[in-house]
Amino acid sequence: MPTKTVAIILCTYNGQEYLEEQLNSFLDQSYDNWKIWVSDDGSVDDTRKVLEGFQEKLGHDRQHIFDGPRAGFAANFLSLISNANLSADYYAWSDQDDIWDKDKLRNAINWLEQQPDTIPALYCSRTRLIDEDGEEIGFSPLFGRTPSFANALVQSISGGNTMVFNNQARSLFSHMTPGLEVVSHDWFAYQLVTASGGRVYYDPKATLNYRQHGANLVGENRSLKDCREYCPVHSNHSEKNIMGIEKLEELAEIRQFNPKQPITNLMYGTWKSRSDLVSAFDIHTPKGQKSFYLWFLADQTNEFNMRVDRCHNPDPSHYHDNEPGYPHKDERTSPSHAIRKLKQKVFRKCVGSLRMVLSDRAFFSLKVLYLKLGMLRAKIRYRYELDSYDMLINSSSSQEPPSTHSPSPKSSAVNLIGYIYAELGMGEHVRMTAEALSGVGHDIAAVNFDMAASRQDAEFNFKTTSEPLHDINLFHVNAEAMLLAYRYLGRDFFQGRYNIGYWAWELSKCPDDWLMPIEMMDEIWAPSEFIQTVFAAKTSKPVKLMPECVELPDFKSRPRSYFGLDEKSYIFVFAFDAFSYLDRKNPEAVLDAFEQAFPLGTESVTLVIKVMNGSNQKPAWVKLKRRIEANKRVVMINKTMDRTDFFALLEASDCFVSLHRSEGFGRIPAEAMLLNKPVICTGYSGNTDFTRPDNSLLVDFNLIPVQEGQYPFFEGQHWADPKVESAAKHMRHLYEDREFGQKIASAGAHYIQQNFNKEVIGSLYRKRLNEIAGVRS
Repeated sequence: MPTKTVAIILCTYNGQEYLEEQLNSFLDQSYDNWKIWVSDDGSVDDTRKVLEGFQEKLGHDRQHIFDGPRAGFAANFLSLISNANLSADYYAWSDQDDIWDKDKLRNAINWLEQQPDTIPALYCSRTRLIDEDGEEIGFSPLFGRTPSFANALVQSISGGNTMVFNNQARSLFSHMTPGLEVVSHDWFAYQLVTASGGRVYYDPKATLNYRQHGANLVGENRSLKDCREYCPVHSNHSEKNIMGIEKLEELAEIRQFNPKQPITNLMYGTWKSRSDLVSAFDIHTPKGQKSFYLWFLADQTNEFNMRVDRCHNPDPSHYHDNEPGYPHKDERTSPSHAIRKLKQKVFRKCVGSLRMVLSDRAFFSLKVLYLKLGMLRAKIRYRYELDSYDMLINSSSSQEPPSTHSPSPKSSAVNLIGYIYAELGMGEHVRMTAEALSGVGHDIAAVNFDMAASRQDAEFNFKTTSEPLHDINLFHVNAEAMLLAYRYLGRDFFQGRYNIGYWAWELSKCPDDWLMPIEMMDEIWAPSEFIQTVFAAKTSKPVKLMPECVELPDFKSRPRSYFGLDEKSYIFVFAFDAFSYLDRKNPEAVLDAFEQAFPLGTESVTLVIKVMNGSNQKPAWVKLKRRIEANKRVVMINKTMDRTDFFALLEASDCFVSLHRSEGFGRIPAEAMLLNKPVICTGYSGNTDFTRPDNSLLVDFNLIPVQEGQYPFFEGQHWADPKVESAAKHMRHLYEDREFGQKIASAGAHYIQQNFNKEVIGSLYRKRLNEIAGVRS
């Protein structure tokens, strides 16, 4: 018989119809050391009779029945978990109408037994959906994102009926929940465990049959938006749970030694629930309270639930030490490296979750709020230089950090820091920089900043390292993320090195929020004159124009039939990522121009809109999609393509169109030009460094204010409003005069080839790095 005991927390209310089947599934468990603790919330049917009959069958020592608070199912669960008579090693919540799989408890206990008993640990899983007759009708959504507090704020990944947790989590719930009003106990549990530094494991395998019927209170595990649509009576799920979180931010009822460093209910509950923290910090003394406060903020344990064993590590058998793709030997797990990797994982993939469950405006507001909170915490880290747990325990005072600047590097070799494997623009930015510098023989060390929400399958042909090997850092991490980079890479990564920010930005003014990131840098590299002007207006530090390298990978040409396109049609292509801001990419204007250019509907033309991450949960996307579907001459390709297939699509087309409102650089138009395609482009912002009147078709525009919700840091900003009639005129001209189009395309290809190739750009980089290091070129 297993030695660890499990308390099954069963809450009932008028559940006579399916309750006996649920209870019998407990008897079938392969893990049999359990007891049932039932809280009945005032049932008026035969629920109590069923429970008492099962109690007689099972024994009074294995089933205990209590009266619930009659304040809703969430309050019922939380009151029972706080019951002083309840005692076990592990706890499993249960609904009254499901059927547990035979190994449900065993699977959960197997994972929980591997977790430290000093921190809260919570197991949960997917569910198998059945109807009222017990017939299988599907599964709950399969959540692929790593559990985290940021995700827990907006999404409940699993039902309480699958949750099993340890005593530290139970202790946390007991300390936190009295007096709190929450709608969903399971969602709040997810928020609370991740917020307090605990571990959450989501099992993708279903562990029970989740019955869907008219009496269900919420239904299958869904996103916030789906919960609102599925069950309108609970439309304030997130709001009430977050109100609970806000209550946790109130001052704890202990002596507060420093009002500027308050201990909140959340911090106090976290401390009480973890024996390691109780041993490390005596928060009833001034010194211990201060150290715990700084530890909680600086290391942000309320986010550290990520595992450190995931990294982009190709099969070593595919490489030899001297091959470029071989993982650097410094990519190993040591205590300091594990801590750093833990920090790097925190925000990864959270953006995707936000995008999937929130409206565009809600996502924008939450993203800005989250960014500001992150920057605030990062400023605390930057100020106090709290790099390790031990330093905080042993120190009694905070010291100002030494300067991070080093004006005299010993060599011009450079560390490239960026989203090395991410399939996004900044990822391609760092990859192209590596290609350019290596192409001119310059020494580089590539460090993967693994905190992007995108797919991580991009190819990178150079060694990576977890440590900065050289005296110059070149950050392909934008200004808004630099404070976070400082937090997660650590002081030593910056200290004693010459730090360069190679930053992109799409609006005409640099936000005041970026003064500290600018201060952290020794100089800034700007991919375009547009960006150079923006940052030069904000700082006296060097702001150097350093264009991006534009090169194409080897790819296989594809016939138009491969993409389902007409072989004889004149094809315009526009591409964008729906995760980006639609207002900036401006797809509606492309549709307007296309329809205005070809009003008859009889012309042999096609507009291909290549998009990825389009989600039907977004009203703006649904509106755009419906408009696209209404025009038979418009083809939408909504998927993430391999980069080589995307270039094959561009090659198979006749023209690339972008009526953006602003671009930092404009990589895709540059790549289309390199592919010998005429480009129609808004004549504003970063792309004007290479889209010129003699090699592309520039669209006239008016400058208009950026509106709230359209882009971060919108206050006082302006961007372009491209004129549809100007774009339509260009589209018609290319369709009618193919010879003119080829002339423009050839001029564009020649310009990119001559000015943005690896040798030219790499030499430019190398010259500046040599100047910084005082090396004669």
